[in-house]
Amino acid sequence: LAIAHWQDHRSQELIQPSALRAPEVILGYPWSTQVDIWNLGCLVTELLIGFWLFEPNAEKLWGYEEDYLSRMTEALEASFEPSFLDRCAHRDKFFKADGSFAHLTAHEEPTWPLRKLLETFSELGEEEKQSVERFVRRCLCLTPEERAAAKELIEDPWLADSA
Repeated sequence: LAIAHWQDHRSQELIQPSALRAPEVILGYPWSTQVDIWNLGCLVTELLIGFWLFEPNAEKLWGYEEDYLSRMTEALEASFEPSFLDRCAHRDKFFKADGSFAHLTAHEEPTWPLRKLLETFSELGEEEKQSVERFVRRCLCLTPEERAAAKELIEDPWLADSA
């Protein structure tokens, strides 16, 4: 999406549209092709629910990026693993030593969990909602190394059943 690199090139420059930005890009972790898998998960969800999965706001006490990271944890009902955060160059900008957010208190309008968003806003049948949720969760692991590879996603049952 507007930028390309060789697959074996590891970079920490800012890439991706803000609504699709992978956590490792924000956190200053060397990114790779796994950012494209993150984009896929965000785009599939956006197409199904009709809006961005993560809609951050700049708050008085914390910035846009910290808000965005926190909305990831809300929607995915997950937290960043300390072992991943310890490898991120910008960890201290967003997180305290205990792994909690540095400035965030609470959202006036928290992000809904992925499952609730799909149930409420997608027009899929119940079985397909479950399949697409599994697919999207494989794309949106907060730790890049835990995300599925493109080769694995091609064989995902949701894609196979949709073909």
